[in-house]
Amino acid sequence: MTEKVVIYTDRVIGTIAPETYGHFIEHLGRCIYDGVWVGRDSNIPNVEGIRQEAIEVFKAVRAPLIRWPGGYFADCYDWHDGIGNSDDRPVRFHECEPNREEPNQFGTHEFLRFCELVGAEPYICVNTATLTAQDAMDWVEYCNHDGMTYNVNLRRKNGRDKPWNVKYWAIGNESYWLHKPQDYVQRFLLWRKYMRRVDPAIICTASLLEPTWQPKPFSPLSDWLHEVICGIRENMELASLHLYTGCGSGDKFLETQYWNVLTQIEQRNRLRIESFLGAIDSIVGKYSVKLALDEWGLWHEGPTMINNGEQPCTQRDALFAARYFHLLQRYPDRIGLATIAQSVNVLHALLKTEGSRTYRTPTFHVFEMFKHHQGGRALGLLHSSKSVEIEDESIILTGQRRIDVVTASASLSEDGEELMLTMTNANLDDGYEYSVQIDGPFHAAEASCRVLAANPWAQNTFDDPERVRPKEESVKRTGDRFVVDLPPSSVVAVTFRRAV
Repeated sequence: MTEKVVIYTDRVIGTIAPETYGHFIEHLGRCIYDGVWVGRDSNIPNVEGIRQEAIEVFKAVRAPLIRWPGGYFADCYDWHDGIGNSDDRPVRFHECEPNREEPNQFGTHEFLRFCELVGAEPYICVNTATLTAQDAMDWVEYCNHDGMTYNVNLRRKNGRDKPWNVKYWAIGNESYWLHKPQDYVQRFLLWRKYMRRVDPAIICTASLLEPTWQPKPFSPLSDWLHEVICGIRENMELASLHLYTGCGSGDKFLETQYWNVLTQIEQRNRLRIESFLGAIDSIVGKYSVKLALDEWGLWHEGPTMINNGEQPCTQRDALFAARYFHLLQRYPDRIGLATIAQSVNVLHALLKTEGSRTYRTPTFHVFEMFKHHQGGRALGLLHSSKSVEIEDESIILTGQRRIDVVTASASLSEDGEELMLTMTNANLDDGYEYSVQIDGPFHAAEASCRVLAANPWAQNTFDDPERVRPKEESVKRTGDRFVVDLPPSSVVAVTFRRAV
């Protein structure tokens, strides 16, 4: 039996911010060192010390935004340590990983050069724990100002004449672990005030938390989220939310754990995104604050800061990422940015490295297949789908105990010439044939299709780097409809081109 999907090209939900497909690299484990950074004297192919393969991977997925230096690391980082002659930079105690040291070879210039080589917007997280508002203001001045001040001349002395004009700045990271609510309110307002005195055009992200979870260390008797929103509500452009998901190990999970992870997208992540936005809107109003989901992804059992935070990256991870993007694209006007954690080696990575050897994970292929959604107009659609009943009651947060095995999302390119449809099939055994009907003013002349299919436990390795990779598949046409095949455990991307 043929299933059906209908795309309504005259029903635009909103524009998908390219930054929804952003990335996060932190000084944690081997994300930076041996991942992005190999050093200027390395025999590994590099551009000014930056791994060539890392540049190629980020370019291939058209990375729109990269967050740095953390994460947790950001609130123990002094940016002054990472500028100037590399031989003169201090080696510091690494507070995130006490058994390691931070060499500071990858600093402001190296990060911003990486962004330039990739073509991505930089997104810098500033320290609110161990530095001051003056330090944050100086960093903005160093990066964005063009005059004859001390910090500008210091930048020139260090080899950069023109400013980088960094647009996105996060004020703190997971600040509920570090500050009482009123302490963070004071810091946010003060940091933002002085940072924007240097450059009024910057966009600042407030560090918030999900409303269904209240940490204890610094606020056992307070409603941290409510107090902070009330304190900064007129001074917030973006609000940070971190959502990790996991169940079982990276590659030795049970079938029930496979469905558990995918179910959490709808049961946990959707509800927490909506409750987070609802908490903000109830105080701020006007739907003016957008979500910065600047840490998201799969964090399986096992990875910790002690063991470098590394985990296998399988086809299950790719399916999760694809279905997660389908979730985010339901809220195009509310998602300001999102950055997967983390893009190289650590956690939900796109690229794995080991010395000179590298491979791209199945999740990389999802980002590459979905890149044409960036900046597109999200469209309304309807599709039929089989469903499965979820056995694990602990993850059911709504009355819905079943999960659709097929998800879909569609967008129209900015110039209106291409229509993109992406779909996932989570069924482990059965494939489906879908008839695609396009309603509205868009008339398709032809279509191309790419399919990423493998069993959920499959992964690429250094010895078999292309075991999981997308393949070109034909798209049949019957009258004014197109027919697309969804194999078991697959991600499918179809591009329709407008008829002349």
